[in-house]
Amino acid sequence: MQNQVIFVTGASRGLGLELVTDYLKYENTTVIAAARNPKTAEKLQALKNEFNDKLAIVQLDVTDEKSIEQCAQATIKLVDHIDLLVNNAGIVTQNHPVDNALQATKSAMLSVFETNVTSVVLVTQALFPLLQAAKKLREKERVLPKVISISSNLASITNNFGGLVSYRASKAALNMVVKTFSMDNKDDAIFLALSPGWVATDMGSKGGRAPPLTTEISSSGMRKVIDNLTPDDNGKFIEYDGSNLPW
Repeated sequence: MQNQVIFVTGASRGLGLELVTDYLKYENTTVIAAARNPKTAEKLQALKNEFNDKLAIVQLDVTDEKSIEQCAQATIKLVDHIDLLVNNAGIVTQNHPVDNALQATKSAMLSVFETNVTSVVLVTQALFPLLQAAKKLREKERVLPKVISISSNLASITNNFGGLVSYRASKAALNMVVKTFSMDNKDDAIFLALSPGWVATDMGSKGGRAPPLTTEISSSGMRKVIDNLTPDDNGKFIEYDGSNLPW
């Protein structure tokens, strides 16, 4: 069987780095880690030295259309298919978690939307031919490629307790993007909006907060969800522990 190929955006730190680290331990798996500045991504470079041919590092600024195109072309030279795309790159506002609806600014909201929503559409579009190649490759196994977009339980309109308006709105919009992809391309791939929980990363700990989850726990849960996905899960919004989240 040909190697499983996994592509992760925002891979230089936090959950992206943890997912790359953990997936490198899978057998018969090649990981492509995308980072804005690969040369300064010291932890990624250390993984490259350790895992050698199992890991490829590519440059990707998800807010730059030219960079997305160049990344796709570079990836095509490295692999002939992608089995799993993890759209992990994301940002928050500068003052996060302080982001009241009455205080939100246009520039801050648009910046968050560009990274958390628009980039997911463009990156998925650019890499879709490689996902289609995986579908063809696994046709006899009846296994579809997977596109996982890292959402947040803060995207839930039902569970909204206020605040964090820019981030919430961007992730709710991301959920709509995921659902639309799943409806438009339900025979081509499994699309999922996956919440990692509240994790102790630079973003999650911003403002002196103390999140309850480590990156290891979150990654373990998310990988279990991803590994066990079926076409019936297409278009769902799921927590890292496997529970369904309300839209």
